[in-house]
Amino acid sequence: MPRLAERAALLTAALVAGLAGCVAARTPLSRFDTGSAAVEIGTPEFVPQARYPSVEALRAEIRGRGLLPLVLQSVRPQPEAIAQLRAGQPVLVRLSRGLPFFAHLDYAAWVGVDPANDRVLLRSAGQSAQWMNFADFNTAWRAAGSWALVAAPPQRIPSFATPDDWLSEAASLAATQPAAAGQAYLAASRRWPQSPAVWLALARWREAHDDLPGAMLAYAAAARVEPSNAATHARLAQLLLLRQCADQAEDEIELALRYETDPQRRAEDQGVLAQIRDRGGPSVVCALEPNDGG
Repeated sequence: MPRLAERAALLTAALVAGLAGCVAARTPLSRFDTGSAAVEIGTPEFVPQARYPSVEALRAEIRGRGLLPLVLQSVRPQPEAIAQLRAGQPVLVRLSRGLPFFAHLDYAAWVGVDPANDRVLLRSAGQSAQWMNFADFNTAWRAAGSWALVAAPPQRIPSFATPDDWLSEAASLAATQPAAAGQAYLAASRRWPQSPAVWLALARWREAHDDLPGAMLAYAAAARVEPSNAATHARLAQLLLLRQCADQAEDEIELALRYETDPQRRAEDQGVLAQIRDRGGPSVVCALEPNDGG
């Protein structure tokens, strides 16, 4: 059924493209490209096979390389895709080949543009790069829904990415590519330092990988961005207590109690506060603000 649905969607897109896109398909590349010089990306980090049983199979292969597959969602995909190329980021595209009723999908890495000659450069695994007339490319691309995807390195976030999409893909990497996931979370904290969700994701990743000092830094950054988040203060207090930073832990759990409204969680926080106050011995000081929490 998925293949039938995919073929039906392809046929619909092809018919729409044929009816509504004839003029657009003949539009020259220079109409969408603000640059004038040709661009050719020599060695892409990921080059797709020509065929995949599904989009998810392609995404899984990308994740297996430690990269994040991000769908380029834009009402004007041509200029957005070209902007990525000019920033040095290849764009994976899906093309419809053959007649509408017998069409099949091919995937390729779009790795170059040449406005002066009105052509684009495409590459698929096992094949040499080939230049293609932009009108032919645009027709085949539109017939496949103008679908495009970027296989982003974890340390380099594309300009169009959103925090939610980036964090979702980083989480998908965590099980099989933990180091890449950690890089992605750290990159997110630098790109979106005012997002508490980003700091919390980094904190949880570090905690899961036994980096308690790093986790505390990220929890503290999340608390500074969103000071009324009781759960953040509570978790930071627990980690501070584990590190023998009792005075700071007490400050954090008191903040958690100030903002917490759930009775069960308040009771848990009261228990932590009692544990801190019953603790004997000196309190050390934990660093919570070096290098912006990174």
